[in-house]
Amino acid sequence: MRTTADLPDATNQARIIQELRRQKELRFSLGVNASYVILMAVLVLAFSGVEFTVLGIEFSTVSLDWDFIWERVPFIFGGVGLTILLSVLSISLASVLALLGALGRLSKSPPAYALATFYISL
Repeated sequence: MRTTADLPDATNQARIIQELRRQKELRFSLGVNASYVILMAVLVLAFSGVEFTVLGIEFSTVSLDWDFIWERVPFIFGGVGLTILLSVLSISLASVLALLGALGRLSKSPPAYALATFYISL
């Protein structure tokens, strides 16, 4: 017959589970950070303008023309501003349409409910 003394300590098991979860989260975090480092290295290589040969096949990466880029900085920042403006307007319009769709789905009016359901299901 087993007694309570034969059972493993519950607090010890909880600590073991907590430690295993911490190790799993740490491994995941290290994997994410390693992926970022590898991605950045690939991007730096891709835009470095280097030429190299692998198994007799010649490769050349993209070479950025920094003088051209610096000359066009005002134009580039104008595009960034326009992108942000369009994003804000699009998010606002989508929020209004989502609110109208949600209210239509809550409506007791069959046409409003049907229209909202049709729009949401698109």
